[in-house]
Amino acid sequence: MATSTILHLLDQHTRNAAFDASLAKLKASPHGIDVDTLDICARLLPAQSPNGIQAEHISQHEGLWDIVLSRLVDEESSPERLYKIAETCLSHGPFAAEQLNTKFEHSLSSLAQQLPDDDNDNDNGSLRAVKAHLGFLKCSFWLPTGHPHMATPKTLRLLSSFLTSKGLEDAAHDTLSAFFSLLKNCGEDPATLSQTINSLSLWDQLNALDMKHFAARSSKIYRTWFQWISLAASNGPRLTCVEDEQYWRKLRLGLVKGHADQRKYCLGIVRQSFLATPHLIDTPSMQYAASDVDREKYELYSTLFETIVLHRYTGQVEDSLPTMTKLLGSSSATVPSHITAAMTTTLLTAALDPLIQESIRKMVGRWYMDFVIEVSKGQF
Repeated sequence: MATSTILHLLDQHTRNAAFDASLAKLKASPHGIDVDTLDICARLLPAQSPNGIQAEHISQHEGLWDIVLSRLVDEESSPERLYKIAETCLSHGPFAAEQLNTKFEHSLSSLAQQLPDDDNDNDNGSLRAVKAHLGFLKCSFWLPTGHPHMATPKTLRLLSSFLTSKGLEDAAHDTLSAFFSLLKNCGEDPATLSQTINSLSLWDQLNALDMKHFAARSSKIYRTWFQWISLAASNGPRLTCVEDEQYWRKLRLGLVKGHADQRKYCLGIVRQSFLATPHLIDTPSMQYAASDVDREKYELYSTLFETIVLHRYTGQVEDSLPTMTKLLGSSSATVPSHITAAMTTTLLTAALDPLIQESIRKMVGRWYMDFVIEVSKGQF
């Protein structure tokens, strides 16, 4: 007979005794979490608020999650194990999930306060514990949408704050990426999604990072940025951060310094950012009048960037150069180019990067010299 059927047939007194015995076994395990024993404990929890259950057993139920959370650090190196633990914890009704949410939020908040203030502090105990918690949280976001998910406002704010914690950036980015994927597929109404996106204050966390983080050849920061701005653009909130010069300066760094995936995310951010505000963007790096003409010009800019910097096929690059001349300013253009000097420089700098093959760099270099000569003659 299946374990779930047997447990269902037990009276409350026997269930309590079975839970106590399983909890003691879980606690006595010398290392990590015995998933089979955890599953029995979770199945023996009440499915709803335990009216009529004695206070000591409510306390015992809560103690289950204390044991689980304290042992996550032993499972940190195994995503498969963390996923199985998250699935076991969150598959047995709303009461169990609510208890775990409360305990997790408190535990993560407490660990955040224990993180070393000094970047040179080599005490990695709290760092490892936070990483384990974030790994568990990430796995919980991977669970199918029918499961409860640990996405309280406080937990999400804590999660975004770890983006600026040395040693936790990658774990925070990966966990946020899992959350954004869940949010995209969960089918919540636009108002709820907008509230969730705004409560993250994600741009405040990204903007607090030094420029060196955006110049590093790593796509995670831009993946997080792209997923966030895409959700925001599709669900309606106006984001004033896209009207900030720092927003575009940091995005330009990703276009100039990044590898292919990073640059693809950056071009996606450019496209999505225009959808996140109905207002004029007027900064040294970005001039955008929220018009179809401007959107088309930056769509063309993105296509040229992909052709010249990402794809780099000689024939395609050569064919694209006349289009680039028209985009950046031509005597035959009926509408002046709104591509700023900063964004033009970004494209050219990326195209002339030493990592680009020499034939492409020479071709773009010759085009640029011809373009500058024509401009100096007053023909553009």
